[in-house]
Amino acid sequence: MIEELYLFYDCKKSNRKNLRPNLCFFANAKCYMDWKEEYMNGKECGKRIQQLRQEMNLSQEQLAEKLNVSQNMIAKIECGLRRPSIDFLIELAEFFETSISYLVLGVSAEHIDKKREIEEAIELIDQMAELLQGKKEELLQMKKELE
Repeated sequence: MIEELYLFYDCKKSNRKNLRPNLCFFANAKCYMDWKEEYMNGKECGKRIQQLRQEMNLSQEQLAEKLNVSQNMIAKIECGLRRPSIDFLIELAEFFETSISYLVLGVSAEHIDKKREIEEAIELIDQMAELLQGKKEELLQMKKELE
């Protein structure tokens, strides 16, 4: 029985249709923790959070106050000693007006959009290639019949 549903934006393992691209659902906390251990580099995530905080000219204490957490929590996250929860990642992404993908993986929304555009173009080319191959076979058959 699923007790709680965890979600995370930008998981590469999602194959679900009719959802935002790269949206993942985790059946329980263990699934999320396993994913987080494999894909999330706490130190790099912390560096990105620190950089965003500094760009807004905020101290750790000021950021903590705005997000209603302790300064110690912010310090531990920034130095990689603590990993932020999904809920806190969502709050950070909204506060800094960025994506969770950027915070966790360092991948910008523009990068994701560009990758999606490339994948769509490749799919379109594949469809056109199949269509052209079919037409080529038709023409070869017509030529053969004329000989």
